[in-house]
Amino acid sequence: MRENDFAEGVRALLVDRDNKPVWNPSQLSDISDQPETVPLNHAKVRGVPLQVALQPTNGITYFHGIVNTASLPEKLKLHLPLFCMAATKMGAGDLDYRQLDQQIELKTGGLSVGLHMADGLDSINTYEQGISLASHCLDRNVSSMFDLWQLIFNRLQLADVDRLETLIRNLVGDLSNSV
Repeated sequence: MRENDFAEGVRALLVDRDNKPVWNPSQLSDISDQPETVPLNHAKVRGVPLQVALQPTNGITYFHGIVNTASLPEKLKLHLPLFCMAATKMGAGDLDYRQLDQQIELKTGGLSVGLHMADGLDSINTYEQGISLASHCLDRNVSSMFDLWQLIFNRLQLADVDRLETLIRNLVGDLSNSV
């Protein structure tokens, strides 16, 4: 749906109440069955490769990133599921977990951290492991969203043992209920 389509629908239904919207295009047959291609731009920020695809999203910015964990020692990779579960539920920077949650709710549509697995490029018997990051927000809150990600990755608070224990107990309860 294009912006002016929405405005035209509101005009026809609520303003003039004539129930006769003038759509552009006016007939379904005037719409191309070929999808529009969106160019994928490659860039680097501080040495980190990025792929950027600008698309019309009605004022919402979507972010999806993969952090490669290939250089992480094997003994730490065992803890990735726990890290992914707790990363946005602990405190970060000067914010305790409640304040961090409140900022996530105020500035974004949520922050998500999960495991990412992909087939290896060299062999069918290999895989690549990483951490998947995803979030979205209103365009005006983009810098706040990335500030929250920066806090989580640079100043995550893991010293609150009681909070971590509560999260683990909740996870165990959820897992046992799903069996």
